[in-house]
Amino acid sequence: MKLRGIILIALLLGVLMLGGACASDSAKLAEGFDADRVEESAVKVIDLLNRQDSAALVDMSDDTMKGVMPEAKYQEVYDMMKEWGAFKANEKTEVMGQQSNGVDYAVAIVKSKYEKKNAVWTISFDKEMRLAGLFVK
Repeated sequence: MKLRGIILIALLLGVLMLGGACASDSAKLAEGFDADRVEESAVKVIDLLNRQDSAALVDMSDDTMKGVMPEAKYQEVYDMMKEWGAFKANEKTEVMGQQSNGVDYAVAIVKSKYEKKNAVWTISFDKEMRLAGLFVK
């Protein structure tokens, strides 16, 4: 099961990079992004993951995410999350900007507390606030 989790994390990291939102450097949000809206959208993504609402996640995704993370693929994420126990709270959120290939993205890093584990979500959005990247560790 741990190997599957590592593979899943590697896949999600790839999605994050494809989405152009690697959060290695903290930067100001580009014009057109609102930090509060980015944080609200990130919390919504985590809520949808906790509720296992794959259809809604795909609905809010950009074309790259839709291609890499179709509804059925989210089951692997849910299987990993089951091991964490019940969701308790989002404890801390940091919002920053990132640019890749001349395209601006907003990135939210959210620390979430679960019954048996803490998770750190890195969730990115394009200018239309479509989900462009998702990574968890």
